[in-house]
Amino acid sequence: MLVIQFEDSGPGISDDILPFIFDPFTTSKHDGEGAGLGLAICCQIMEGMAGKISAETGREGGAKFIIEFQLFT
Repeated sequence: MLVIQFEDSGPGISDDILPFIFDPFTTSKHDGEGAGLGLAICCQIMEGMAGKISAETGREGGAKFIIEFQLFT
């Protein structure tokens, strides 16, 4: 398995939204600033590649995204 992790030092993802961020039309932006489809599409792409994407709060705040790929031989 190949695991790639990205972590930033931004404001993070609030606990009330975190369980839903990969659902279509879930967004923390104000009206007119985005449709909330980006992470849902990323999730579908990963599933189509037999992979997985997840998110959590970073070690020192911010957001952490984990991408996992199955390696086939």
